[in-house]
Amino acid sequence: MPGCKDSLVWNHNRGTFSTKSAYDVLCCDGYRNSNCSSSSRMAFISLHRTALMPRIKLLAWKILHDALPTASLLSSRSIIPSPYCFRCHREVEDTDHVLLRCDRSIALSARFFVLLGFPGIPQRMPKKLLMQLLCRCTRSNKVAKAMLIATLTLWEHQWRVRNQNLHSSNADHYHLQEKAWYHQDDWSTLASLVIFRLQVAFGEHLGENPPLLYFSRLFLPTAGRNPNPNPNPYA
Repeated sequence: MPGCKDSLVWNHNRGTFSTKSAYDVLCCDGYRNSNCSSSSRMAFISLHRTALMPRIKLLAWKILHDALPTASLLSSRSIIPSPYCFRCHREVEDTDHVLLRCDRSIALSARFFVLLGFPGIPQRMPKKLLMQLLCRCTRSNKVAKAMLIATLTLWEHQWRVRNQNLHSSNADHYHLQEKAWYHQDDWSTLASLVIFRLQVAFGEHLGENPPLLYFSRLFLPTAGRNPNPNPNPYA
């Protein structure tokens, strides 16, 4: 305009710049230029909105992107020599093996999924199963959200114990970890942790939804018998 001094104007949010408007622009451009489907974008949005600790969300992100540092992945990048599982020494250790089908995890996985109503360990890969659960996690479908939290709790537990065994320098300590894998106390720890995270995620709304309350009670008979359990996942 004649007689007016030139100035920089933010082309979004009515000309007023804010970090929120810049973030929204970046997100929109990222979605527009990405090759992922709408279902994949909704799955990541569901994961972002779920009340889970950042480390568990990071684990889920790694599963979805095939980025979990298993022996198979590390061997393909020439970081370690062997792609085989260091616990069972029978199969290549990929995500499916370490989370569901290793001899050291199959007993706990089978008991967990049978409790949830599956005929056994799901035939789907963890990535596909996780994507399916995330796509079902709408605001109204709280049972699907509870199943997502419980499943990620199981997998985080499996991955943590695997890493404890891997980084243990004491052979006797590793042997004790291996034996404890089939012990009742291990299941009690997992069940207590699932109940704790469901309470954190739903709070007072846990008792207002009958299917959700029934789902959470599945784990109560098998939760820790300690009258004052410490469900703190960081303990």
